[in-house]
Amino acid sequence: MLYTHAKKTSEELFSNDYDESLTGGAVDRNWLAILTERLRETELLKRHEQREILNRREEISKRLKSKTEETSVYSKEEGEIGDIEHAENIDGKHDENLFDKQWSKYSNHRRCNENKTHDDNSRLNIDNIHIISTLKSRDKKSLPINNDIYTEDNNKDDQLSNRRQANIIKQKETAHNKPPQVLLKIRERKRKMCHAPFFADIDKRVFVRINIGQNGDSPVYRIGKILDIVETTKVYQLGNIRTNKELRLKYGSNESIFRLEYVSDSEINDKEFKRWRETLIKQGISLPTIHDIENKQKAIQKYTNYSLNEKDIDQMVEEKQRFRKTPLTHELETERNKKRSESISVISTVSGQSKMGEIPRIVHFITGQGDSSNEQLKLYGPILPGVKLKQAREFELINYLCLLAARYILKPHKIYVHYYKEPKSYWWTKAKNDSDLKLTLRKTRQITSIYGHKLYHHAHRGDIMRLEVLLKYGGIYLDLDVLALNSFDSLLKNKLQKQTILGYENENYNAVCNAVILSIPRSQFLRRLYESYQSLNATCWACHSVMLTGYLATIYSQETLVLPSVAFYEPSYLNIEELYYFDTYDFRKNYASHLWNSFIGDEFLKNLTLDYILYPKQLTTLIKMIRHSIGIKKLQKINKDYKRNQILKIE
Repeated sequence: MLYTHAKKTSEELFSNDYDESLTGGAVDRNWLAILTERLRETELLKRHEQREILNRREEISKRLKSKTEETSVYSKEEGEIGDIEHAENIDGKHDENLFDKQWSKYSNHRRCNENKTHDDNSRLNIDNIHIISTLKSRDKKSLPINNDIYTEDNNKDDQLSNRRQANIIKQKETAHNKPPQVLLKIRERKRKMCHAPFFADIDKRVFVRINIGQNGDSPVYRIGKILDIVETTKVYQLGNIRTNKELRLKYGSNESIFRLEYVSDSEINDKEFKRWRETLIKQGISLPTIHDIENKQKAIQKYTNYSLNEKDIDQMVEEKQRFRKTPLTHELETERNKKRSESISVISTVSGQSKMGEIPRIVHFITGQGDSSNEQLKLYGPILPGVKLKQAREFELINYLCLLAARYILKPHKIYVHYYKEPKSYWWTKAKNDSDLKLTLRKTRQITSIYGHKLYHHAHRGDIMRLEVLLKYGGIYLDLDVLALNSFDSLLKNKLQKQTILGYENENYNAVCNAVILSIPRSQFLRRLYESYQSLNATCWACHSVMLTGYLATIYSQETLVLPSVAFYEPSYLNIEELYYFDTYDFRKNYASHLWNSFIGDEFLKNLTLDYILYPKQLTTLIKMIRHSIGIKKLQKINKDYKRNQILKIE
């Protein structure tokens, strides 16, 4: 698409003509003065980020233009790369981006293959999806501007000039050419970790931007180095918690104590940095070096996957109790102790059996999340091409068999089933009472929305619940139509030290399904995925759970391992006959197999019986898989119990 917007400078684009302190005229300064500290910091941070983006874009555009004029090379669309991106963001209109194109192709691909099973009249169009523009603008990492990228280099060996070598050596020795943003710790992180046992270890020797007061209507900030965390006699509110912890800061040779609430959420600007640097130089204090920063980063990294033990939890609970305004009632105390015991049970199980970095050997299933009414689903629910979505069916035989397969093949320390509304069926009762399964049931809150977006279908509600469960406990999440086939031991050892392990549903479209997820507790990748639901499109079936997951996994590949589709998602729904009609598929390379209940459950799984598995007229891959995972003897016993129950019902 050819963009024809006129070029504008950063000054013209940056509204209100803000000065170096990011404030405008008298009206703007008065408005900022009446805001709370948090709101003012948030607004100034937005302005700072906007200015940085515009300045960087303008600089890149100028360099590209200069380079293009020298080489007489222009883009096919008679414009420059920088101008196209520039114009697109000025107007706010986004043409179909790479993500949208991939999903459009993928959804069309699905519809074409679903013609084998579904009537053409039931197809619905979901080609136009634009759900990640906010996420892309927030998470997109800006490239550093380096003069050497855009200058000619006539040396064939591409050797560094003496000047560049000197600059590199200088950068390694000191870090005082720009603000030490790497060591900057913002207030929100401090609030979350305030009661953690490692809070002091992480924060010492970190630089913060601190509000030291007002100069007229303008707040005054300084850069301070945290020397220690101290406890005082004054208790104050910090977000939704109460604490008496304060920071002992050093600015130059001066030391003072400040509350955590005075730490700024904004980055250090150039003016503040220059003042801080000059102060240190005048007082003969050494500046921080790159080596100091790297050492601190290593110290912080040590606590990334920290597992809380029982002593840590006792300490945190006791500390929070000290600062409560009112004592807990007996009922609340009982409920809190129950939740705490549950957490300790999981943590001790994990820490007692897993080494650092390994994925906990616990399995999670989710059921009973409920749906909106059929009328609401029809009007507002997600659109699955070629399939009319209905409310969730009762807990069925295939769900029970998937639980058994997880127990026999994966051999977990615990199997959790998380539910809001407990199912009512013969197979659910059978699963609860099965001595082999030993299920741990956990009632959860009902999830009906996220970040203000309503969730109408149980599958979308389950998408959120699985992320919350894995963030808290870690382990293996499986959909109730995923049949475990071979041991996950090699994945649980997590030799590559990844935070999350997933599998491709379709590698050609970068589609990464969430029916199987392995994760450490508090995975940063799953946190990113959870926060991405701020841009949820609730009418799209798999935009977040499949396509956006793949998009994020590509960006944050250092945090994730995405396995080939054969790991969990073969036979594919595109070759569904290999699963339900033929018996030629070799599943020895599968860790598990997704049975695609949402697509073909009504046709194949709803009326599945044990007689069909034990005495089939035609052997299929599904039957072979079930026999492999559970065993003929166990299946015969289950069938015998079921028929006895049916006879008792008749009598």
